[in-house]
Amino acid sequence: MNFTNLSGWSVAIAVAVVVVGWIASIFAKKGMTALLSRVRGISPSSRRLHPDW
Repeated sequence: MNFTNLSGWSVAIAVAVVVVGWIASIFAKKGMTALLSRVRGISPSSRRLHPDW
């Protein structure tokens, strides 16, 4: 791979995209948890969006 064409702006944009995606995932999880809490028939343990491994 040729990394000589990699500029500071490219790195900054890539980092910004990762941070925005991470923040968006937090809001998506909160939204899905709120939505699942309104649905009848779903137990509180099923509302959690991650398994216990």
